[in-house]
Amino acid sequence: LGGCRTDGPHLKLKYLLDLERLQRRGTEEIFHVRSPGSAAAVAIHVSGGSGVSWSCGAPESRQHFCDFPDIADISIKQAASRDGGPVENRLVTVTKADNRVLEVEFPTLLEARSFVALLDGYYRLTADAQHYFCREVAPPRLLEDLENQCHGPISAEFAVNKLEAAGGAPGLFLLRRSPQDFDSYLLTVCVQVRPPRHRPGGFGAAGTARGPGTGRETQPGTTRSGRDYKRCQIRRDRDGHLWLSGVARRFCSLQELLGTYGHRGLQAEGAQMRLEVACPPQPKEKSNLLIVRSGVPCAPGSPPVPRRRSLHQMMFHKIDPQSLTRGESLGQGSFTHIYEGVKRDQDEEDGPRQTPVVLKVMDSSHRNCLESFLEAASTMSQLSHKHLVLLHGVSLGKDSVMVQEHVRHGPLDLYLRKHRGAVTTGWKLTVAKQVAYALNYL
Repeated sequence: LGGCRTDGPHLKLKYLLDLERLQRRGTEEIFHVRSPGSAAAVAIHVSGGSGVSWSCGAPESRQHFCDFPDIADISIKQAASRDGGPVENRLVTVTKADNRVLEVEFPTLLEARSFVALLDGYYRLTADAQHYFCREVAPPRLLEDLENQCHGPISAEFAVNKLEAAGGAPGLFLLRRSPQDFDSYLLTVCVQVRPPRHRPGGFGAAGTARGPGTGRETQPGTTRSGRDYKRCQIRRDRDGHLWLSGVARRFCSLQELLGTYGHRGLQAEGAQMRLEVACPPQPKEKSNLLIVRSGVPCAPGSPPVPRRRSLHQMMFHKIDPQSLTRGESLGQGSFTHIYEGVKRDQDEEDGPRQTPVVLKVMDSSHRNCLESFLEAASTMSQLSHKHLVLLHGVSLGKDSVMVQEHVRHGPLDLYLRKHRGAVTTGWKLTVAKQVAYALNYL
């Protein structure tokens, strides 16, 4: 590890992965406390797999109290003084949904808060991603999100499903943290469209599909009812100022930004949108932020959990970084920088060969997205159609680079905007057919 050039978060992640492999038994944390009003020692065991249990000395005396979703309330209060003087001890009371109570005495406020924060965190992982029992230990980001009626980094699919469940009326919107960039926000807005119209925004000028990293997140399209869901990105700088991606004006808070555009309206992805009614987080709603534990049954109505593939299960052609030459910048995506490039190959019959390509270079500040980046490459490598962009492969050197076919005219939506009024109806029909063929293949 001494010779590796990596950052602190990745070293911590490697430590946790190694620890998980070394620790065969399920890890747990133990808090040594007392029963209120007595000197009897009690051990409280907290395990991510089974919940909260307690014991008095011998291991065989261990009693299970509850799993995390069963917790209804947690409180911290100062213990009673035996001599009238100040005391550091704190009483923590954990109440279950069936009104059963576990009350223990911690020697200090710091230890009591540590215990409550642990239960709080496990509850958010297993039952309700946007809930806290004690404000004193609640993460500042969570308090900020609740104040702004903002969801966590849920996926686009869950965002659209929540808007659909809320009625899907035009002007209904949902604010969430970006899954790729946690300092950014995504605004998903329901708009009314004419059902016959097709929105080919994700395709190249020759009917070729664009890959990941172009600044757009894959999300469901127009519904049968004529509703569509548009997405806007809200960015935040180091000074805390917020702005809508593509707009220069800065705001001091999310509430100010949403209030301004709610009054004036906004335009994104070629559609005029209104922000009329927010779709806030609801208690115990299902989302991809909740963890389904092995051996613990899923709650009714829970969504299926997708299995993530390990690196050795991913399939894509590996390209030597030395065979690539980076050229002019073509722009920037959500977590990639996009360049023109050349890929050099040595053909046994024809000798050296150069192929124009597009290089999508992962931004070093988004290394946490590498697995999703490689999964996308693995999926694209298994697709083959004349109207889809060809993935040449992936280069894993100093930078992680996705090497794609170079499309002459670039993305279709940008081409149409640039040549507005100059494109013939016949050309549009030809491209529409290519788009339909590609969609049918997918």
